[in-house]
Amino acid sequence: DAQPLIPSGWSIVPDKEQLPNRVQGSFQWNPAQVKLYLSDQQRNCHELKKKLADKEVLPANVLDYLLANKHLIPEEWKGESVFFWGTVYRGAGGYPSVRCLGWDGGRWDWDWGWLDGDWGGRYPAALRASN
Repeated sequence: DAQPLIPSGWSIVPDKEQLPNRVQGSFQWNPAQVKLYLSDQQRNCHELKKKLADKEVLPANVLDYLLANKHLIPEEWKGESVFFWGTVYRGAGGYPSVRCLGWDGGRWDWDWGWLDGDWGGRYPAALRASN
């Protein structure tokens, strides 16, 4: 239920611009209830956003919780940039952006990706795992 971090100069886009099935309300962290999702359309953000529209994407407040409780981050996430599509921001410059959690070789930190750019590589989305 917590408000996610809003970086200086950023804002959260209106609800109508958020993914419709994003996880909202209370969510108790349990790594067994989270999965990482990669799509064949991973290189094109607009196609990826369409693929994620029917998925339960986790919001950025989960990212913030994990950064405050680093011991809870799954070890297998090292080497990934895990994106939290449940909160879409308007970054500095007005570009739609999504924050991610990543390991920089020495510590966990957050970064972001512009939704108007091309994405190469492995950038999984954090989803609530279906029961």
